[in-house]
Amino acid sequence: MAKKLYVGNLTYDTTEDNLVELFSEFGEVLSAQIIIDRDTNRSKGFGFVEMADGADEAANALNGRQGPFVEAAPQFGYQGRLPVRDILRVGIKGIDAHCQKQFSGKTFAQLEHADQETLLKAAEAGTLQLENISAKEFFTQLLNETRMGYFCDPRHGGNKNMAAWKMIGYPGMRADYTNWVEVRDQPYPLPPVDLAGKRG
Repeated sequence: MAKKLYVGNLTYDTTEDNLVELFSEFGEVLSAQIIIDRDTNRSKGFGFVEMADGADEAANALNGRQGPFVEAAPQFGYQGRLPVRDILRVGIKGIDAHCQKQFSGKTFAQLEHADQETLLKAAEAGTLQLENISAKEFFTQLLNETRMGYFCDPRHGGNKNMAAWKMIGYPGMRADYTNWVEVRDQPYPLPPVDLAGKRG
């Protein structure tokens, strides 16, 4: 019996042919669809694959939670066994171990700013070798989590005093700001509001 699978966390350059190629390893693919944003004409980062057979095997193999863990093309994002929390923990431990070997026992936090930047750039480029994890994957996850923390609602522990929202002119959780949506030449005049109703 045919089964349709939701496929998320796709990069913008993932194509429907990419999905067919990946899922065909597990069974017959009947269709693959990437959902496109009608305003930007760009992928929304998710889609659906319909399979005649092998859907359960594909889901188990590719959802990052159950083995077997497969090597997938970069556009499918991280497919390994570690959740984000553990990627960060293992990566931080790996960075510190590398620093202690290269900088006379110092951890990353104890390095000079210039040395820290050099290491982060090497991690971003994938040229830094860490034990137990890809430095590039660690850097990508660290950057993503930092961005989310900085722009999240303050109730989650980041974006103190809504500073990030003020910086970009984001209104926050205001009930109505539709009359400002298409205004491009003026900053939004009111301070942001968080989920708790506090004004920035």
